[in-house]
Amino acid sequence: MNNKITFVIAIFVIVVVLIGLFTFLTPKVPQIDPKLSSSQKEFKIEDMPGVTDVKRLDDPKKKVVPTTGATNPKESSKSITPKPTKTPKPPKPLPYPRISINYSIEKVPSIGNQSAGSGQTFVIVTLDIRNYGYKYFDAHPTKFKIIRQNEEISPLVNISTGNTIDAVIPNNSRAKGDLVFLLSKKSSSFRKITYVRNDYTIFYKKVSPEMIKDIYVDQRANKRYWNPEGD
Repeated sequence: MNNKITFVIAIFVIVVVLIGLFTFLTPKVPQIDPKLSSSQKEFKIEDMPGVTDVKRLDDPKKKVVPTTGATNPKESSKSITPKPTKTPKPPKPLPYPRISINYSIEKVPSIGNQSAGSGQTFVIVTLDIRNYGYKYFDAHPTKFKIIRQNEEISPLVNISTGNTIDAVIPNNSRAKGDLVFLLSKKSSSFRKITYVRNDYTIFYKKVSPEMIKDIYVDQRANKRYWNPEGD
């Protein structure tokens, strides 16, 4: 009987000792008085027992680096204004009425059985003429001249390529043909083409012979009209 009492007492002492050790080793959490206000209930994590090395995430001295890609805080506050795109100005419409003349130049030593002769060359000026708005335009060879330096030169009328320009071009019509000049090989270039009358607004444009030679213009009266906007 005495042995049982002694065993029970020993077990009780061991349990009490274990409870005491567990209580001593467990960190104590500060007790919050329910009567305190919400601001008074706050406590620092450093106040907890056993906590000695704490890194605060809300350290007021620590600078916050923006994560939006801007390295300079001032730059992040600036708003980027896109540059306005410039609307291209529409081209100025050409005057109406007007005459449009595209021309090409070709130099040959002879035309048919006619030779230009020593030191000279034939200069063939092919004209593609369009009449926008005038009642008619006289495109006879004698109405054209070329300007070389300060000299005016008229085309030959006794030598033909077989496609000499010679037409009266009505409104909204087109004609194509050649002018033939005889010039020295040393000075076969010229500055411009002119028309003998100044009561027409004429636009000249030099183009390559390939752009004109394949153009076919039917000179018959009933086939002469064309669509200026679609050609």
